[in-house]
Amino acid sequence: MPKAQRWAQVIILAAMGVYFTYSLLTGNITNYIAQKFVWLTWIAAGLLFVLAALAAQSALREDAHDHDHDHDHGDHEENEHAHHHDHAHGTGIGAWVALGIVALPVLLGFAVPSSPLDSRAIEGDVSSDLGSITTGDAQVIGTAPLQRNVLEWIRAFNTTPALDSFNGQEANIAGFIYRNPAMDGTDQFMVARFVMSCCVADAQAIGLTVEWPGGADLAEDSWVQVRGTFQVQTTDGTTRPVLIAYDGSDGVTPIAQPEHPYLYP
Repeated sequence: MPKAQRWAQVIILAAMGVYFTYSLLTGNITNYIAQKFVWLTWIAAGLLFVLAALAAQSALREDAHDHDHDHDHGDHEENEHAHHHDHAHGTGIGAWVALGIVALPVLLGFAVPSSPLDSRAIEGDVSSDLGSITTGDAQVIGTAPLQRNVLEWIRAFNTTPALDSFNGQEANIAGFIYRNPAMDGTDQFMVARFVMSCCVADAQAIGLTVEWPGGADLAEDSWVQVRGTFQVQTTDGTTRPVLIAYDGSDGVTPIAQPEHPYLYP
């Protein structure tokens, strides 16, 4: 393997290890993968550093061998040396071009701020029906209503035949503000969260409809804590519980984005 290509390989492996470690130490890694898989990233970062060290050791050994070989054959004809130099130079350029292509995503990872998904990642509408996300239904029964998050409330709705049983039940939930077109200019909005099973590729936006005086003034994507009671309503032929938030700050309180904004089924 040409010298430039050997060292390009070392740099690529080390840079990827540094980026993985940076993402882990800053907590940014959970913007991309579920928390339960973070330990795998630690292993991957360690393996990258090990591979970089082995590649560097091999490169140093081959460099020393090339140096001894060039010294022993210093009397080669000039044209043969020039041919060898030109060939190595061309191969070196190709190796560094390849390095630049591979390094670009890593550099962008450092340069572009990492952030969790928000309303811009929602295609279509926020779902209030989990569909295939059914694991953990049994845990909802043992969770006190005021401790349920958006995911657990939707599970409760989907597993209870009589939605009227939720009338008057108190809830205390957190999420970011999202509005579908039908909510524009009204006091209704959705408290939304993303549910992630493995990584952002499978993330699904879910949410609960909230009604609160002044809801139209809440900024999209801002995070809020909402407390109120459910009232089952039928709109356009669809029956669903709507969380009627208490008046004033007792009902809707601005909060900072949680350290871990995703929910996990």
